Amino acid sequence: MPVHFDCIITHIAESEGLDQEGSVVYIGGGCFGILKFTGSSQGPRFTIKKVVEWEQREQRAPWRKTVSDRYSTT
Repeated sequence: MPVHFDCIITHIAESEGLDQEGSVVYIGGGCFGILKFTGSSQGPRFTIKKVVEWEQREQRAPWRKTVSDRYSTT
């Protein structure tokens, strides 16, 4: 079932009990990362503390085809 993107981020942040230093970001392939950003003389840097696999890469959700078909005809 489709889920609102911001709702996923909120759910992950709450379930992981993130502090002020942690951020949840989409890193691609159905995965989100819990990142810690740090600064340096070369600009912002980050460390991926944990990867959360939201969608299984091997299994494409059936609803995706319906959404994709509607999107490509408009």
